[in-house]
Amino acid sequence: MLGEYLSKDEVVLNKHVDWATGHGIDFFLINWSGLDYQDEALMGYFLNAELVRDGDIKFAILYETIWRLKDSKPGWNLSDPMNIGILEKDLLYLQQHYFKHPSYLRIDNKSLLYVYEGKGFFSDISQVKNLKEKYNVFLVSDHAHPLANPEDVFRGVEWGEAAKLFDALTPMAGLHDDFMVP
Repeated sequence: MLGEYLSKDEVVLNKHVDWATGHGIDFFLINWSGLDYQDEALMGYFLNAELVRDGDIKFAILYETIWRLKDSKPGWNLSDPMNIGILEKDLLYLQQHYFKHPSYLRIDNKSLLYVYEGKGFFSDISQVKNLKEKYNVFLVSDHAHPLANPEDVFRGVEWGEAAKLFDALTPMAGLHDDFMVP
C-alpha cells in the first residue's frame, strides 16, 4: 500500500506507528547492532518522524550481543577487557543518543535496554550490575523459557544467579506478552 518499505521514509514510519498504536501496541523494540544503517535510520529518521516526536509511541533498544561482543565460542566473557570496553562504549553512546529521548521507554525512571542472549554472559557477571547502575538502565534479558532451567550452568555460571542481575526476563518471542521479574 505504501510502496517499497524504507526505514528512511517518514510517511512509512508514521504509518507504521499509526497502525501499531491503532492495534494497542505502545512501544517498539528496535535492534541495535552498532553504528550502521540501522543506527542511521533510527537516529536520522525514526526519531524525527512526527508520531515518534509527538510521543505517540515509545521505543527501546534491543542490544545485539551477537553482533557487538567478542564471541568466546560460545558466549560472552565478562572478564575480557575487550567485551567490557565494547559494552562501556556502546552504553555511553546509547545513553547520549537515545536514552534521553522523550519517547524512549522507561521503567522505574530507568531506560529499558533489552539484551539479546543474556544467558550467554559468563565469568565476571557482576559487570552486569555495574553497567546497569552506571548507565541507569532497566535491564531485560531473554531466556525465561523451559529450556533455560535456573540450575543450568554455562561456563561456570548458574543461569539462576545470572538471571537475578537483570531487572526482568522475557520468554522466547511470542510465548507471553509481559515481563517476568527474577
